[in-house]
Amino acid sequence: MIDVIMPVLDRPSETALTLESLYEQNDNIRVIVVDNGSYKLDYLDQYPDVTLIKNETNQGAIKAFNQGLEIATSDYIVVMHNDILVARKNWIKAAADKMECDSNIGMVGIAGWEKIDAWGEYCSDTTVSALNELRYDAFQKTSGEVAVSDGCCNVIRNIGLRFDERYGLFHLYDLDLSMQYRAKEYTIHIMEVAAVHLATVRQYSSMNSKKYLRQTGKSDLLYGMERQLMFEEKWKNQLPINVGAE
Repeated sequence: MIDVIMPVLDRPSETALTLESLYEQNDNIRVIVVDNGSYKLDYLDQYPDVTLIKNETNQGAIKAFNQGLEIATSDYIVVMHNDILVARKNWIKAAADKMECDSNIGMVGIAGWEKIDAWGEYCSDTTVSALNELRYDAFQKTSGEVAVSDGCCNVIRNIGLRFDERYGLFHLYDLDLSMQYRAKEYTIHIMEVAAVHLATVRQYSSMNSKKYLRQTGKSDLLYGMERQLMFEEKWKNQLPINVGAE
């Protein structure tokens, strides 16, 4: 049984599609939904196997992931957003098997970048991605080793690591977790799958939710830039990284 942790803030339609895809494509999973104060949750009644952690107010994706990690017990854990559809039968088991066969791998995701510069910014021309909105970039690699992984969907080795809650509600927590695994000498890989991100249209993203913006007190762009500076300061001694360099 592999635990799947999914923070939720409203967006019931996308969450339901993601849950349907998870259960259709995978066996032997326990889905842990961490709700951040959604206005309705009755749609979850059709998924009796879901374990629900309920927050009365929005704690942000970072804390929500950690809440799920506190009760997760499997050797490998999926941490993913509630708007990702991965098209490959038993993709979770395939990622776990890959890590089981190679003890050097700490994370297997669906999107990432081979290069991150000295300022902590990933280089888009080194994108490796299965995601629909990224996989047709000029670089056009869909699997392989990366420097850091995007946080939309990852299968991680359960070695007790947690997301850094100093980043607040959102942003850079995914690159930070990648760096935590790298600091412990693990590698990070992108799996060969096809995936769809339901929030490709920005207006449907939780980052445009009034609940989220009220808490940040500023635009999401400015909030993200502040987190970028935090990331750069924290990891400056380990940057830059380029796993694609010859």
